[in-house]
Amino acid sequence: MKKFPFIRTLAVFTICAIFIKIYQHNQIIKLNYEKQRIENKLSKLNRDCNELLAVLSVQQEPGKTKKIAQEKMGMQWLSLSQVVTVTEASLFDFYTTTTR
Repeated sequence: MKKFPFIRTLAVFTICAIFIKIYQHNQIIKLNYEKQRIENKLSKLNRDCNELLAVLSVQQEPGKTKKIAQEKMGMQWLSLSQVVTVTEASLFDFYTTTTR
């Protein structure tokens, strides 16, 4: 008669251990899916970053900048008669202290 409570207790603990292992396995699968989702998101962000850097390098091209400045903003190159040369010495140097 005393063997049955021990066997029942052993069976309950075995069933609990099985359910705990199944729960742990489900958690591992869930974390693997989360990791895969984050890796996919990271690769998409890296791809988008590379595309934006390619667009930025095209936009920063000097010829394209010059064309936009001339066509859309109406800017023009200075002619030689528009250049003014200043020959007087300044009273202040770079650090705003007197030079005398």
